Parts: sequence; C-alpha cells; structure tokens
Amino acid sequence: METKTIEFKLLNSELSRRIDAFTRLSISTLIALIAGFLLTKIPSFIWLIFVFIIFIILIISRILLIQFFKNFSQTIIYIKDNQIIRKAKKHTEIFNISDICEIKLIMTIKETIRDIQIKFLDSRRLSINALVHPDDFMLEVSKINTSFKLKKAFEPIDYDHPLFYVILGITLGLLMPLLISITSNLSTTNIKYLNIVISTFLILLGSYFAIKTPLAKSYGKNTKRGDYIWAAILIISGIVILISSFWPFI
Repeated sequence: METKTIEFKLLNSELSRRIDAFTRLSISTLIALIAGFLLTKIPSFIWLIFVFIIFIILIISRILLIQFFKNFSQTIIYIKDNQIIRKAKKHTEIFNISDICEIKLIMTIKETIRDIQIKFLDSRRLSINALVHPDDFMLEVSKINTSFKLKKAFEPIDYDHPLFYVILGITLGLLMPLLISITSNLSTTNIKYLNIVISTFLILLGSYFAIKTPLAKSYGKNTKRGDYIWAAILIISGIVILISSFWPFI
C-alpha cells in the first residue's frame, strides 16, 4: 500500500511582502533620520557620516534578505508516514507527529495563521511560517495526533498594513538623533554606565542567538550559520563597547 504524501509549499507573495516591508522601513528610517539630525545642533559632517553608514548597512541588509528569502522559498513541508518533513535546499529535517506535545499558533488580527510553533516531547522545537495553506496543515496534523495542547496568541496590531513599517521607520529615524543628542550631554560616569547596560544587552542577545538558534528553528538548519553570525556580531560588539567604557582609547 502506497503511503500518502501531502505537500505544503511556501507562499511567495508573503516572502515578497516581507522584503517590501523592509524596503519601506529602510526608506522611512533614512528620511526621518536626516530630518531628525537637521533639528539638532550636531555638526553636519558628523551626522552625514552616520547617515551614510546606516544607508550602507540597510543596502547590504536588503541584499542579504533577498538572498535569504530566495533560498528559503525553496523549502517544502511534507506530511508522510506520520512525520513532518521539512526539506530545504541543503538539509532535510524529520519530526514525529506523535511526539508533538504543544502547538502554538500566532494569529494575525484578521485571524489567519502567521506562524505555527510546535513543541515536541524530546524538547525539539519547530516553527513553520509562510505556508500557502496553514489551516490544512493543522488539519492533517490533528488527524494523526489529537492529544497535543493547542494555544493561540493574537498579534496586537496589523503588522501587514503598508503604513506600519513606514510609521516604525519614522519613529526609529527620529529617535536616533534624539538619543545621540541626549547622550552627548551626559557626564563621563553616566556614559560609562550606559555603555555597560548596552554591552550587557548585546552580549545576552548574542548568547540567545547562539544557544536558541531562532533562525534555524523558523527557517531550517541551513540558516543556523546566520544565527551564529548574528551571535558573533552582537557578542563582539558588546565586548568592544564594554571594554571601551573602561579604556576610552579603544
């Protein structure tokens, strides 16, 4: 008897939406950043260099994001032999549906499924998003395993709205000049304490990427390198900031 295999592909329009969202975020951030600096007393040659650095970072980030989603779009989810199979470009992962103990659905305000977060008895975790038919996927899983605990978490706002990332970009762009202006007026001691707080946050966040590998859980093992790259960047940045707070010549 031939085993039934059910295939679930990714929604390319959702991946394109995420790239468009990042583009809107980047453009609005740069415009607000320039406007914000024009309202401060920071010398123009300083903030122009800062804006140029942010511009380069955003351009590189967009290029990497496009390549990342191009690779991710080739991922296919299968349900076969009571197993969930996530087949990516270079890796294949297999999860036993009978071992599922909890599924958490991240719902949009329109009550569509954004993300499916699955927890297994062996402590493994699987996050699936951007499926073409997420409801059908849940239906098939429920046919095999009826004992798992189901949770739902609703997003507080409409992240899919075209203006959301524009408003977020404007907010970020205006906040950066304001924070730089405030920081420039702080005493040396207060700047040192602020650097310690920032460096601690960066090191902890980097450790989270290194230990929990959130990208790999959401997008497959082939993205684990990205988790480690982010971890290295965040931890090294935190260490540099921490050292510089005690040795100003660094």
